[in-house]
Amino acid sequence: MAKQFVALTFAMLVIVGAATQSAPAGELIPFKGKETGTLFLESLDLDLGIVVVVYEGHGRGTVVGNYTTRFTNVIDATGNFLSTKGSYRAANGDEIYVTFEPAGGSQATITDGTGRFEGAHGHYELLLVTEEPPLLENLPIAATAEYEGLISSPGANRKRN
Repeated sequence: MAKQFVALTFAMLVIVGAATQSAPAGELIPFKGKETGTLFLESLDLDLGIVVVVYEGHGRGTVVGNYTTRFTNVIDATGNFLSTKGSYRAANGDEIYVTFEPAGGSQATITDGTGRFEGAHGHYELLLVTEEPPLLENLPIAATAEYEGLISSPGANRKRN
């Protein structure tokens, strides 16, 4: 089946590139990359009419280097996304927290982080590619993604002694 380019209907962060960049505190720097992963059904609650679809993946990118990611998408019985949130964990354990507004969309907001990403902010746009449409009946399904945007410089918001 031919590949389909689909605007992200659930969240993922993707990152390409190499090493960490330095920048003055608060300055936004380029944030772009690629990753691969799997979308799968985590739970289905027929009583509440809620479906939870998760994406887990790994990639390499600017600012964070090698990382793993996990995003959780809560969807109601009519197919409306109620929330899309996730995190990306660098090889050293530092994390970046992300949410999508509207949930299930392709516009992501970086809301915070830990370690060198504590206080991080920024935004990016994501494009998801799957072999089949990302429908419940097709899950689990492999996916790749690319993103591009801006993030505050690593460690920019950390307190210095």
